[in-house]
Amino acid sequence: MALNALGIRRPESSLYPDFPFYSQADFFRDIDPQVANAAKVSKEGMTLDQLSAALQTFPVDVRKYHANDLTLAQFHDLIREITAHRDRFALLNFRRVEIGETGGGHWSPLGAYDARSDTALLLDVVRYKYPAVWVPVAQLYAGALAVDNFSHLSRGIVIVAMRS
Repeated sequence: MALNALGIRRPESSLYPDFPFYSQADFFRDIDPQVANAAKVSKEGMTLDQLSAALQTFPVDVRKYHANDLTLAQFHDLIREITAHRDRFALLNFRRVEIGETGGGHWSPLGAYDARSDTALLLDVVRYKYPAVWVPVAQLYAGALAVDNFSHLSRGIVIVAMRS
C-alpha cells in the first residue's frame, strides 16, 4: 500500500498492464530470501527488522522504531508528525488484542491523526475482516509494545518516505 501510494516507479503488471502497481509478488521479487520470502511471511508474518530491511530494496527512505525505545509521548509525537505529511507513511506493527480485536501480531498503515480525540486512523490491510478504525494512540502504543514471538523484541513503527 505504501509503495503504491508514494508514487515511486512501479512495476508493470501482467494482470493490469495499463495500471502498474506493486503486488505482493512484486514486493518479494528482489528481496533477499534470507531477509524475507513470501512463503515464510504468509505463515509467520514479518518482524519490524525484516520489513525495514526488505523496504531498503526499494527507492525509499526507511526509519524503524521499536516501541520500547520510545516513550508514549515520543510515540504520540511521531504519529502526529508522520500523518501530517503526504510523502511518508507510518506502518504500525502491533498486537491486535491490545486494540480490542482478535488475532495476534499484524501490520497496518496509519492514515491520519485526530488531535481532538487523540486517535489515529488504522487502515487495516485485511479490510474484508477489519474495516478502518479510529484507535486511541495509547492503545496503539500498547499494541506496539507487545513482544514479537519471532524476534523477541517489541513491535513498533516503520516510516517509509520518498527518498530525499
